Amino acid sequence: MSSDNTALKQLTRHRPGSLRELCVISIPLMLNSLSGTLMLFFDRLILAQYSTTAMNAAVAAGIMCITLGFFVYGIAAISEVFVGQYNGANKPEKLGEPVWQMIWLCIFAWICFIPIAVWGGAPLLAKTLEPDGVPYIKVYMLFGALLPMSGAIAGFFVGQGRTQIILVASVIGNVVNLILDIFFVFGVEGWIPSMGTKGAALATGIGLLVQVLILLAMFLSPHNRKAHNTHIWKFIWDPFWKCVKVGTPSAVSHLLELAAWSILTNVVALVSDAHITVYAVGQTLFILFTFGVEGLYKAIIAISSNYIGANRHDVIPETMRAAVRLTVIASSLLLIPLIIWPEPLIYVCLGDYTGSMPFDTIVGLIKTSLIFVWFFFIADMLAWTSIGVLTGAGDTKFVMVANAITSWSFALVPTYTLVVIMGYGPVTPWILAVVYGGLNALVFYLRYKGGKWKTLSIQ
Repeated sequence: MSSDNTALKQLTRHRPGSLRELCVISIPLMLNSLSGTLMLFFDRLILAQYSTTAMNAAVAAGIMCITLGFFVYGIAAISEVFVGQYNGANKPEKLGEPVWQMIWLCIFAWICFIPIAVWGGAPLLAKTLEPDGVPYIKVYMLFGALLPMSGAIAGFFVGQGRTQIILVASVIGNVVNLILDIFFVFGVEGWIPSMGTKGAALATGIGLLVQVLILLAMFLSPHNRKAHNTHIWKFIWDPFWKCVKVGTPSAVSHLLELAAWSILTNVVALVSDAHITVYAVGQTLFILFTFGVEGLYKAIIAISSNYIGANRHDVIPETMRAAVRLTVIASSLLLIPLIIWPEPLIYVCLGDYTGSMPFDTIVGLIKTSLIFVWFFFIADMLAWTSIGVLTGAGDTKFVMVANAITSWSFALVPTYTLVVIMGYGPVTPWILAVVYGGLNALVFYLRYKGGKWKTLSIQ
């Protein structure tokens, strides 16, 4: 057996490219993503108990903060690709370098976030939301660099397939966030004043700080300092620029896609309350289960970057086949909550429904739309599998351009034409989403099959 194969076996105990290897790496990442999704849900739930106005203000303010944070996160998390390729190429002494360069990026971003923290984001908020929204923005942006920093440091572990560490840090950080949310939002008489949205942002910031400190402690452990030079923290321009050059298209790609879906939501809302209700419930449930897509995508990046670094491109098709099998398993499990027995989730999402359409009618339309949500989930999971390989190779410019074109051309424009101009029904946006998802998956699969990614090198 070749030395390359031996290096690849270091990712897990299982055969390289196998379904078991993919599951061992992806499942902790899926649970990590689920943990974050649930904590976002509980944050909103706690604020809703405090004040509906506070919750709405936090949602509006949070979108701005998270968008800025996730843009930097998209660049910083590229450390996992470089770590993976160096690990696969058997260059353990270089694993700490890209991580530190992306930590420096987060520090530079934090300096840019300070003015927002000082002066707030009032011009970006509706006047009615300013009293609760501005305090949230000011506090959150003080901690704003911690979100991308967690991605930069987590890349060190993702790139080596050591994903359990990330799950542990995330769960501890989220538990801290939840506990502090309750104390800071409502206060403790005689001890802690009620701080509302300011308290929610402070709790989130401290939770992120705990998560980063855990990851940083593991990153700087004696073993990692000796084996991977994680103690060499100085800024170095060349590796910094290489990371930014590869990571920026990926970050822009996510930003453009997010913008398209944000506009799409507002487009659907223009038609009727039934259209936006059907669309919003479907989107809410899709987001709830999207942790599976995110976990698989991250795992594919980790595995493919290691194979590419080891010059073992021949193993990647087997990983792709394993990803398809995992998609089949995941989508089979989702048949129950989305198609076979969707009523419990629908009723929770509708809450105290007061729309113009009769309740039974809107439930029937949502049940029909969830069939298409299920198909879209499958298409999206397959698309991000191919994107994971391309990202692992550093083919991020194509991902950026293709994501922008497909999301705007295959999703936004057709939906506006058929729903707003031609007046098609509330289920139509989700039918079009399946078409978009299928075409998107095809575009990235064809890019993968074309094999150009095999000729790329970021080392």
